[in-house]
Amino acid sequence: MIDEEVRVPPNPWLVTWAPRPAATLRLLCLAPAGGAATAFRDWPAELPPHVEVVAVELPGRGLRHREAPPAAMEPVVAELCAAVRPLSDRPLAVFGHSLGALIGLELAHGLRAAGLPEPRLLTVAACPAPQRAYARPRRPEPSEQELVAALREQGGVPARILADDRYRARLLGPLRADVALVETFTPPRRPPLTARLHAYWAADDAGAGAAEVAGWQAETSGDFGTRRFPGGHLFPVSARAQLLGELAGDLRAILS
Repeated sequence: MIDEEVRVPPNPWLVTWAPRPAATLRLLCLAPAGGAATAFRDWPAELPPHVEVVAVELPGRGLRHREAPPAAMEPVVAELCAAVRPLSDRPLAVFGHSLGALIGLELAHGLRAAGLPEPRLLTVAACPAPQRAYARPRRPEPSEQELVAALREQGGVPARILADDRYRARLLGPLRADVALVETFTPPRRPPLTARLHAYWAADDAGAGAAEVAGWQAETSGDFGTRRFPGGHLFPVSARAQLLGELAGDLRAILS
């Protein structure tokens, strides 16, 4: 349930659950379609103290649930780049889950275009490579029944929430908008990133298995690797301990 008394922070795009002023690295985290910054609330306790976790809060969810969800990728990335600019005083890594991975990629290109450093590491999870994600035939706007069926298939949303008209509507609004972000966006041609790029995938994720994530290698001229995890599309939740252990090692490596 959303706490109606919570105040939106000065920079509404970014939420830092556990500020670490002495941290030597920031990890910027982007949730999957329909998700909110709360997905990363517990991550600081499971990552090394030199890492400060900063979660992205898109309009229309979480602390910003009264705002209209974004309608197009370009303005989202432009505003997010402006919000992230002050974080360039320290090395930055980016983690994106599903849609968050695609937004993270665009953010990295946006930072480079603005003359700012690329992230030291872009980690993408449960997301097919862009040439697959954007090459699919454009689909009509999904019905409420299709969205609910997709949520049930992925798991992670209690049945009682999906059965409640008020909470179901609050979930489906941002989810529908996020689906449209992908359906209406065509990434421009541009040189690949130079950052390290690691693609995490799950054995039981039919939409983002080994073949679907391999194409992420084309998105960077730097170090690339893939890693398999147990579970399905929501493995960053179900296999969180394992994922954060691997991610912590990757973050140590970029500072060595």
